[in-house]
Amino acid sequence: VTAWGQVNVAGNVPLTCLNPLPRMRGIEGMILHQLIWLHRNYEKNAHAFFELQARDAIQWLERGAVHIGPNTRMLDLGCGHGYPGKICAAAGAEVTYADYEDLRLEELKHTAFHQINLNESELSECGQFDLVMCSNVLEHLSKPNHLIQNLSKLL
Repeated sequence: VTAWGQVNVAGNVPLTCLNPLPRMRGIEGMILHQLIWLHRNYEKNAHAFFELQARDAIQWLERGAVHIGPNTRMLDLGCGHGYPGKICAAAGAEVTYADYEDLRLEELKHTAFHQINLNESELSECGQFDLVMCSNVLEHLSKPNHLIQNLSKLL
C-alpha cells in the first residue's frame, strides 16, 4: 500500500483503497505526518521519536496548567532514555530518573537515578515529588496495577 492508497495485486492491476491516513491541515497534519515518518523509520529515528513524544506530552501538561520550572521536583519513572526528564530539567526542574535498567542518554548519566522494579518495588523509596511522569511504561509491566495503585505515594 502506498501513502496515496494504491494497492498492486497479482497481475499489476492497481486497485484504489481508502487512505487510512486522514488528510489533516495545519500543525496537526504536520505533526501526524512527522510521527508516521518517524514510526516507519524507527530503527534510525527512535531517539527523535521519543523526544518528540516527550515534548508533546509536556506541552499537553503545560496547556492543562501544570507549571514545570525551577521549583518543580519531577520523577521520570520508567525513564528509559530520559527524554521527559531532560526536557523538564531544561525548564529548570529538579529531575530524578528511575527505571529497571539505566538506559539514560550519556549526557544524563551524572543525574540522580534509582534502579527500581516497577512490578514489585516500594515506590516511596524514590522520594516525594511534585510531578511524576510515566511515559511508555505500563505496556512493559507484568503487574501494571501495582504501579497504578502506588503512584500516589510519590506525590
